[in-house]
Amino acid sequence: MKRITHVWIAAMILAGAMATPAKAQDSQPLGDYARAVRKDKKPTNAKQFDNENMPVDDKLSVVGGAVS
Repeated sequence: MKRITHVWIAAMILAGAMATPAKAQDSQPLGDYARAVRKDKKPTNAKQFDNENMPVDDKLSVVGGAVS
């Protein structure tokens, strides 16, 4: 009888722990949050390098500032 009571109490605690995160997900879907973050994202002014604008006669340094 004691074992059944312990299993029942453990099941109730587990059910309560699982219900709390499930309720928190009802507030805002993840897709809506991602769209809002993407819409508010400001463009960066950092130089973007790709194959078309890669320097061929100069070195490309990604560490530190410009060397005088």
